[in-house]
Amino acid sequence: MYSSKNKNISGNVFDIQRWSLHDGNGIRTTIFLKGCPLRCKWCHNPESWNENPVLTFSNEKCIKCRKCIDICPGGANIIIDDNIKLQRSQCEDCRKCVEVCPSGAREIIGKEMSVDDIINIIKRDMVFYRESEGGVTFSGGEPTSQHQFLRELVKSCTSLGIDTAIETCGYFEWDLLKDIMEMVDFVFVDIKHMDSKIHKKLTGVDNRLILENIIKISKFNKKTVIRIPLIEGVNDDLENIHEMLGFISEKIIAARVEILPYHNYGVPKYKALGMSNYYEFKKSSEEKIEEIKGIINEYGIKVLYYK
Repeated sequence: MYSSKNKNISGNVFDIQRWSLHDGNGIRTTIFLKGCPLRCKWCHNPESWNENPVLTFSNEKCIKCRKCIDICPGGANIIIDDNIKLQRSQCEDCRKCVEVCPSGAREIIGKEMSVDDIINIIKRDMVFYRESEGGVTFSGGEPTSQHQFLRELVKSCTSLGIDTAIETCGYFEWDLLKDIMEMVDFVFVDIKHMDSKIHKKLTGVDNRLILENIIKISKFNKKTVIRIPLIEGVNDDLENIHEMLGFISEKIIAARVEILPYHNYGVPKYKALGMSNYYEFKKSSEEKIEEIKGIINEYGIKVLYYK
């Protein structure tokens, strides 16, 4: 049994999904950690960007009971055009409005949890991991943003004989994460665009560090899946696809490619967070996706695709 003076280290988690089927082999529990260094324009989990818990407010769920107005010490909730508006600059983060909201229009996304808290949840499904050859996947956000917390979680799972996987954007300082990458059994890592300048325009960072880390991960001979978030007119042009596949086939040992078609499920989240900097893209056509799948096969790379 793993024992460490750091096993009670805490981190911020924004979701735990049991019975996940597409985040590694078998039945899995996926732990979503908060915090991310990227700001992808198509991100469907903007609530994960900030490592700390965040308040969301849904106008659609609001029944205008005004309890939030009465209880708010900072006067952050006001009436405009017969609708309640949240002035985030006035919010004192007391969370009293969440406690009194009867409709669930207000919610705190993110919860501080210890390693033991999460391991106790994971243990409930260990029999299913064994039967299905499944395990635990750490996702985000970007799980490496909380690398100390992640490290203790992976160590704890490993001590219990649980298969571990990580879903990462690849943008992290290698020396801080090298030991974690050695420990995990499976790595999912994104390649969003091969042109560094375009990558920076789309995500806020260039791709140099990401590609370097992908090569280093590959040298550990890990089970690796390269995920491509496919977006019409953004990264589905064939020149970019060929450049991606050339890199993958040359630099990554026994990699598989997973196509992740764009969806706009995250748009309401931006509104609930009071964010105006969201963009609506389009999913690549099924014809284009089929064409790209064929090209991937031509490179001798196995392709995964979940609609």
